[in-house]
Amino acid sequence: MTEHSKVLLLNADYLPMSTYPLSTISWKDAITGVLSNKMNPVSFYEQFIHSPSIEIQLPSVVALNKYVNIRRKAVWSRTAILVRDHYQCQYCSSPLSSKDLTFDHVIPKSRGGHTNWSNIVACCSSCNIKKANRTPDEAGMTLIKQPYEPSAIELFTRSIRFSENSIHPTWLDHLYWEGELNKN
Repeated sequence: MTEHSKVLLLNADYLPMSTYPLSTISWKDAITGVLSNKMNPVSFYEQFIHSPSIEIQLPSVVALNKYVNIRRKAVWSRTAILVRDHYQCQYCSSPLSSKDLTFDHVIPKSRGGHTNWSNIVACCSSCNIKKANRTPDEAGMTLIKQPYEPSAIELFTRSIRFSENSIHPTWLDHLYWEGELNKN
């Protein structure tokens, strides 16, 4: 029905409920929340939604009326690892698409390595095959940077580069509260 299907959801303190993944809801849920007085509209799209008895401007950003305690840790996922590692092999620096990247256990699982932030890196197939079931030192390979657990805001800031086309201009004031947007 509308070209804008997502609405940015803010907590009662006007900060995003989550930054990575970015907290959005459907426009229908936003209108329902506003009409039931559970949310306040903050910014709007130019479009209006019409019913037989009401016309309402489509919100692009809404804020909850009641504060909800939320977790501000990064969620471990395939995409989060790729974003943390800038979609590049952590051994040879090759920039690749998500379909062309694999993952490497820096300390192989067979040697007690775990599947977690500090032991998984994005890796191209060639480097993954070369490293095989060895540590980087044993394979004569060097990591660009050691794997680590990023903050949610760091992942969000990095992911902006890959998703700027899906960020509506009315959202910007609410997303860059941690720092300046770097458009390089």
